[in-house]
Amino acid sequence: MKKILLLAAALLGIAGYLYFHFSTPRVLERRLDSLLDTMSFGVVTLKDMEKEGDDFASHFAPEIVFSGSGNEIVAGSATPDSMKDLYLMRFRVASKSANATTKGDVSITVLSADRAEMKATIDVNIILRDNTSYPQVMPVHLVWEKINGKWVIAEVQLLEPTDGGINA
Repeated sequence: MKKILLLAAALLGIAGYLYFHFSTPRVLERRLDSLLDTMSFGVVTLKDMEKEGDDFASHFAPEIVFSGSGNEIVAGSATPDSMKDLYLMRFRVASKSANATTKGDVSITVLSADRAEMKATIDVNIILRDNTSYPQVMPVHLVWEKINGKWVIAEVQLLEPTDGGINA
């Protein structure tokens, strides 16, 4: 009887872990972390840029809609290819290094089995080639959609960024 109870407890523990690990909020947090990891790099070596651009683009839906007050770089809609170009030309090539992390809590609301909203504050510090530091703290509202079994960003609302100093 003890063995059966121990086995049942172990199975319940494993099921609980799997549910927690593969739940939509945890998957979305890992997808955001993956995107921010791609955006973080040390001194630029140009040999893996194509792979990095593809990885960056893989986080976005076939059509991404941008809105909000902080969208001076991208406005309206974009495609993963245009996001890759943006990443490679404006972000990766122009920068010597960058660090992107979340600041504070990330709020996730699951709307359906294939749609969720995320509110987060992204802290980005870009070091340009002339060693100028360009810190920004940017509140974002992301709408994620599950397309072909993969969570991707379909809508981005950029709120007014603040500098990394006084207004952070």
